Amino acid sequence: MPLHLRRKLHPEMQPKGKVFEMLPPSGLLVPGQRVNVQVKFTPSEEKMYCRRLAMNISNSIHRVMLLVQGQGLEPQLEFTPSVVEFHPVLPFSPGDSVDVVVKNPCAFPIEFYSLEFDKQYLEEEMILRMVKGYDSQNILLLPPRHPGEKLPPELLEYYEEQKKIREDQAKHRGVEFAVQEGGATDEEIEGMLDTMDNQDLSMYLETNTGSTADERLTPKLDKKEEEGEEEVARGVSPLAVRLEKVKSTDSDSNVGVGDLDTNPVSKAIARHLGIDLSSDGQAARNRRGIAIILFGAPRSGKTNMAVTLAKYYGAACLTVDGVVVEAISSGNTAAGLQARELCARAAVEQAKHDAEELAGE
Repeated sequence: MPLHLRRKLHPEMQPKGKVFEMLPPSGLLVPGQRVNVQVKFTPSEEKMYCRRLAMNISNSIHRVMLLVQGQGLEPQLEFTPSVVEFHPVLPFSPGDSVDVVVKNPCAFPIEFYSLEFDKQYLEEEMILRMVKGYDSQNILLLPPRHPGEKLPPELLEYYEEQKKIREDQAKHRGVEFAVQEGGATDEEIEGMLDTMDNQDLSMYLETNTGSTADERLTPKLDKKEEEGEEEVARGVSPLAVRLEKVKSTDSDSNVGVGDLDTNPVSKAIARHLGIDLSSDGQAARNRRGIAIILFGAPRSGKTNMAVTLAKYYGAACLTVDGVVVEAISSGNTAAGLQARELCARAAVEQAKHDAEELAGE
């Protein structure tokens, strides 16, 4: 439907947003498996909501009905007076002021701001436009915050990083323009580069490889690192030596690989839920699980019980003897190597003892 016709629809005919939503909307369960389903409540006005969510089962005529209820609350403010009137004021005079009383009649705190004068709101809007993670309805889920609090620190750090990157790019464009114009001397260019750190210089070299700036600033050095005085004697400026050293230092420092790259929204949600997204945290989470130890007399049914429990929980069935033998035979840990050495020594001593007994007979 065209936009001009869509605007003419009556309010009752316009499509309403989803008040209750199930996450995930669908799924597959194997025999004995369980899964947690979240129900998101997003009220659009202050009233009591009551719905029945129908869940269909594939290849079945039965449906599971889930009754959900929720109370929507709408913040309200009372202004006294509701209309502000000023007396006539002469131009260039001190002006006039009127006091307005703002009252919160609700049972919960309310944060209010002015779009024209609140700089924090404008900055937060800019941050929210930069981050990713919006759904199909243009809604972004973040940890709840109390009125008056700022955005999650993960989003603020991401905004500061992006702002620094933009400032660095502006510096790089200024240096590149000065070099390509040819009017700036090495001293002037070096003054511009003094405001950059090693990372900024390396970014500049990477973005200007093969350009006029790179031909002017990057020297043709030998594989061995020479001193600045020797390079000047060969006709290379100290500024070029400095840039080459920064480039080599930066290439040597970027050897390791850090943690998995995650966006600030997922970091904030993980911190709120107490989830560690680092590689160590994921490894520790993978090591978690149920461990059942069965012991008893011979032929008491330990093996059958262990196999049944392993099938029920989807776990591995191990024996203590098997774990010890595998650790001794193919283990590479310090304990495994020491146990293997002790077993070999015991086997040699037992062989000597058997040989002595045979010789005595």
